[in-house]
Amino acid sequence: MCINIQRCSQKAAWPACEILCRYALCMFTYTPLPCLAASFNRSGAEGVGLIAEVGPGVEGLVVGEAVSFIGGAFSEYVVADAARCSKIKEASAAAVAATISGTTAMGAVKYMGEAKKRQVVLVTAGGGAAGSFAVQIAKQLGCEVVATCGSNEKAKLLCKLGCDTIINYRTRDVGEALAKSYPDGVDLVIEHVGGDLFQTAIQHLKPKGTLILVGYISQYPHNHLQETHPPVYTHGGVSYEFDLEDIFWNQLVIEVSGTQQIISGKLHPSIDSAREARQHVQEMVEDGSILAVVDERQFVGVESVVDALEYMLSGAALGKVVVSM
Repeated sequence: MCINIQRCSQKAAWPACEILCRYALCMFTYTPLPCLAASFNRSGAEGVGLIAEVGPGVEGLVVGEAVSFIGGAFSEYVVADAARCSKIKEASAAAVAATISGTTAMGAVKYMGEAKKRQVVLVTAGGGAAGSFAVQIAKQLGCEVVATCGSNEKAKLLCKLGCDTIINYRTRDVGEALAKSYPDGVDLVIEHVGGDLFQTAIQHLKPKGTLILVGYISQYPHNHLQETHPPVYTHGGVSYEFDLEDIFWNQLVIEVSGTQQIISGKLHPSIDSAREARQHVQEMVEDGSILAVVDERQFVGVESVVDALEYMLSGAALGKVVVSM
């Protein structure tokens, strides 16, 4: 993996409704939020920083304020649409984690997943950035939460977050563990992994249950451990092959014939619900009612972006991987 670093002079003038922001922290996330796809044309996704300049048409934002926003995160300065910026208390690593990972988890669990009290919710990659948020949100909604992870460190984190059942896929067979602890299946799956784990998860999803596809990291093209075969689900003698990339990026909602199970690549019912989720998570992080898990490994400067991305894809990270600019 490589990146091309360009040195540019600061822009002297910009559109009336945009701001120039000096980045403090940033990271990259594979999550399509409604109507934000254009923001992904620039390298990097979410970031937080301090406003350096504002366009003449900007209202409600002033120089020096801390904001979070999406798009162009792998840069020291970025011009951002003021309408897509959110005020935050401080430009912190926790605020970076909340911006997309927290918003994604809130949408998947509460808005599209419609998790209800006493339901069983399975979160794959529960020790990751979005997964750790999803575990906490489901617990706060009164659900019983089972999560998968790949290390003892992540298992300890999940225990700290209140997870009811923890399955380390490196030491236990996930399918066997689910069959033993939840023989009737689970009501909701928040899926981040894809491949074989997606296949296992849907096999243990109750009829009329819902699986929200938040990611498919095992199948990402620049993951050196990439799973190349699409997951296949067989029910009633009929086999279904799922193109997770298509479901995810096109935000498809599919009903499995015969079981009425829902597979959704859509994370929010509407733009308004996405904005509401983003604001809600940010407030929860700021008031301490939810923990934004950030990996302790330090990455500093644009030159460290490749190392940070490779570390994120390695599966070793505990929570959110953040780059300080």
